[in-house]
Amino acid sequence: MTDATSLAGRVAVVTGASRGSGRAIALELARRGADVAVAARSRPELETLAGEIEAIGRRALVAETDLQDADAAAALPGRVEAALGRLDILVNNAGGAGAYVEGGSAGLLDTTLAAWDGVMQLNLRGPVIAAQAAARLMVKRRSGVILNITSVHGIFPRHSYHAYSAAKVALNALTAMWAVELGEYGIRVNAIAPGIIEAGRNGARLLTSPAARAEREAMIPLGRLGVPNEMAQLAAFLVSDAAAYISGAVIPAAGGWRGESEKVARRG
Repeated sequence: MTDATSLAGRVAVVTGASRGSGRAIALELARRGADVAVAARSRPELETLAGEIEAIGRRALVAETDLQDADAAAALPGRVEAALGRLDILVNNAGGAGAYVEGGSAGLLDTTLAAWDGVMQLNLRGPVIAAQAAARLMVKRRSGVILNITSVHGIFPRHSYHAYSAAKVALNALTAMWAVELGEYGIRVNAIAPGIIEAGRNGARLLTSPAARAEREAMIPLGRLGVPNEMAQLAAFLVSDAAAYISGAVIPAAGGWRGESEKVARRG
């Protein structure tokens, strides 16, 4: 019996792969048999990750890339195809708010134009450009998968993440639109909308003390934070043939959290 979760013979690129969920996703795709290009701004961390992928027995490509640079985002899929022979999977994972863009976690009254532009470039423009370039390659093969890593704040917007929530709302909407547009070419498009994940700069920024952790955990119906491997397992399923009839879906992975209202409800 063929294992529908196997990714043997496939080539993937994961953006924001240097740490956290992106790193975990890249490793899990490799464990499932894919060759993986890892993209981010931090080359030393990418080189370490590439070594781990190669130790699994898969090919790896270090693709140092700043997704806020439009030309770099557009060139990334072609770089992967040129180096690894094809491109089957794009995981648009790079993103973030105040931990990556100064002032990126403010509300309407305090968000500067510079912060707005920076958050939009990282969380929306970069993923759109990368997806467009990847889709053009996938159309020629009449197959492929695009997976956008968005945020629960794109489903239940949070006022203090003004620009970030707006970008993730848009990317969730684009996920559905791309699924319709690209379906005739055999290309599937889905999204994962994580809640608070215990890793990366965003996690470190939010979990500064035991009290801060307890406050965050109290918001979540399951009573705990997510971990990168949980995002990786879900991502690996969605890009595999086991999810061959799933397209246009935005799947929350937030422990039942529906935004700040949960905190109010549980204290009430």
